[in-house]
Amino acid sequence: MDGGTAEHSLNVCILVIAFGRHLGLEEFELEQLGLCGLLHDIGKMKIPPAILSKKEELTDKETKILQSHTLHGRNILMSNPGLFHGVTDVAHTHHEHLDGSGYPRGLKAMGISQHARIVAIADQYNDMTSVHPDKKPCSTLEAIRYLYANRGTVFDDSLVLQFVQCVGLYSPGSLALLNNGEVGIVISTNYKNRRLPKVLVLLDEQKEPVKPRVVNLWNAKEQGDRRQFLIKDILINGSYGLDLQEHLKKGLKLD
Repeated sequence: MDGGTAEHSLNVCILVIAFGRHLGLEEFELEQLGLCGLLHDIGKMKIPPAILSKKEELTDKETKILQSHTLHGRNILMSNPGLFHGVTDVAHTHHEHLDGSGYPRGLKAMGISQHARIVAIADQYNDMTSVHPDKKPCSTLEAIRYLYANRGTVFDDSLVLQFVQCVGLYSPGSLALLNNGEVGIVISTNYKNRRLPKVLVLLDEQKEPVKPRVVNLWNAKEQGDRRQFLIKDILINGSYGLDLQEHLKKGLKLD
């Protein structure tokens, strides 16, 4: 398995465990779900590295080869009979859609397990917000909007709504553009109103560096025109030269 796939699989594993806790699953269920997330793309071991790392758009033939990772994953995991059976099912079905438009079998809702539905959401979210050879990542907000727009057709409706509650519209670590033009990093979620988190402001209206200051958007309603302190958009990490990892290395703490 290549490095990008391994990192993606680990991220999906972490996401589904966090999501499972949000859903109130028991400890043994979280272990099973985490294993499903970790091994969902194991079939990509059988996909040529040139296809996985290709920067240009895949041809129809290459796309079919890439999609075959679901079949390879099933075959690899079926050779381990002592493994939780849901892991094999998820590797095989995490690209199936509720309306039957997915692959490899075109299953509809009744044929897609709860584990596969959960992993499909986390898989899509992480895939959209991660760097790929052929495209730039989306912001977390764009990914959430995509999931929300495709709930009930591609993704499970109720699970998408729960996932949004779990990760938050503006999850800690997101790069936020405020209505007044300032830019900062979301450092803490406000569980009373998820649209009003705490933001560490790093750039002014002209996108020039300023002395970092924390703005609690919940309390900003008492600071004149509240609208200027609302989040206008979530930006891709690296926008305006701001890199979350650099600030984490400097000691930035996220809640």
